[in-house]
Amino acid sequence: MAGTFELSASETRQQQTKTFLKNFRHVSFFQLINSASAFFINILIARLVGPEVFGDFFFFVSTALVATILFDFGLTRTLLRYSAFHQARGEISEKLKYYAAVLRLKTLLGISVFVVLAMLSYVLLPVVRWYFILGMFTGLLISYCQFLSAVAQTEDNYTAYNLVLSFNTLRLGLVGVLVVLGLLNTKSIYLIFMAAPILLSAWPAWRLGQDLWRARLAPEPNFYSNLIRFGKWMILLAVLETMVQRLDVFLVRLLTDAESAGLYSGALAFFGVVYLLPAYIAVLVYPRLVEAVGENDSAAFAHHYHFSTSLIAMFAIPLALGLWAIAPDLVQLFLGAKFAGAQPLFFYLAIYALLWACQINSGAVFFSQDKPQVVVGIVAVVLLVNAGLNWFLIPRFGILGAGMAIALAMAVSGGLYWSFIKIHFNLFPNWLQLAVYLFSGSIMVLGVRLVPLDGWLGLGAKLMAGIVVYAVAIFVWHWILPSGSLPPGFRMGCLHSKGCQRYVDDWL
Repeated sequence: MAGTFELSASETRQQQTKTFLKNFRHVSFFQLINSASAFFINILIARLVGPEVFGDFFFFVSTALVATILFDFGLTRTLLRYSAFHQARGEISEKLKYYAAVLRLKTLLGISVFVVLAMLSYVLLPVVRWYFILGMFTGLLISYCQFLSAVAQTEDNYTAYNLVLSFNTLRLGLVGVLVVLGLLNTKSIYLIFMAAPILLSAWPAWRLGQDLWRARLAPEPNFYSNLIRFGKWMILLAVLETMVQRLDVFLVRLLTDAESAGLYSGALAFFGVVYLLPAYIAVLVYPRLVEAVGENDSAAFAHHYHFSTSLIAMFAIPLALGLWAIAPDLVQLFLGAKFAGAQPLFFYLAIYALLWACQINSGAVFFSQDKPQVVVGIVAVVLLVNAGLNWFLIPRFGILGAGMAIALAMAVSGGLYWSFIKIHFNLFPNWLQLAVYLFSGSIMVLGVRLVPLDGWLGLGAKLMAGIVVYAVAIFVWHWILPSGSLPPGFRMGCLHSKGCQRYVDDWL
């Protein structure tokens, strides 16, 4: 009997592992497509409409991004916490009560905040009020997609999860169809951006509505207090961090003109690719940090922080510097000659992107130690610094001033995060590893710019040259630097494919 039980338990674990990996692959695949679609649709629209119209459009998109987080009110993560708990215990009625409580709370708060902000925009934002209102409305719609995604995760329905979060993929497809039919215009673009979340969430929303209607359960008062108490730090931090990332877009549009805003936004659209992988790494390291804290294992905590920081830098630095190296090709081939004035921005945006990526796991360090107040304080300071620098530099240097401001603000952010991590946990990033990646990336830039070819063939050649030069530069450092100066498993990873597995195993 014991052997049968052990075999059954082992098979159960294997099945759980297979299910997890299957869901992870599906989610990663669809969300990668959605992220890529968001990048390509911005580039496509910029090329089709030109910098002036794109400046107003990207103001709308940035407003929608901030509004999505604002109108979520931190409730998605909170819902996952409580609903998953009751789901695991088989308490279906309690789970449904939390669904209803979140839906009522976010709707009441969302409509109230939307009305207030729309009214304020008439007074404070006369030039761009309609782009602001449309962006806020779109963000409100997408926030319901976030809510439905949390419900889908709780129900282990990853088909619905992928569906409600794939609105950028649908947007790209609809824009492509209208381009082919010759029917695309400015109004249709805004309509597509607002309609896509509604179309994809209609069926999951209908199914959830049926469940809630059949149950007709009234949430208890403590449900609302739990949601607000747990979610308040999440919403505050999310809004502050998003404002740090998008404040420059708003101020460029308000302090300059639509064309300048279009040039700036066109350059900025490329740099989302830099922190896509670092963001995934930051998500993966968080539970590892929490486990180390729970086991009171300071050595494991330091290991996960150092390893994830180095792994992030290894990807982010060549991506950021590589975009700067091939800026003329990207602007000419993807955006067109009208965006030529955006090329000088790539230097400052590359600094901003790599600094932001290299500190993207810092918040997880403090959250794992139950210190969200530290992160909120740092982000609030950075937001004020960013606002002050933009107000000072944009009138003097135009859109270059905005690039300088966001790069300096990220330097301040990194200094604060790393200083507080040193104070609280006596940890610093491995500066030697970061220096290796930065130096190798600089050599890569020189190598890429020596490639004499232009056009699509030249872009492909420069990409290949960049990959080869960066890899060779780091491999040379393997022979120069002492043992331990590069991440564990890196040497083996350089030598053969099995080393990639060892590289990950050393972390996990």
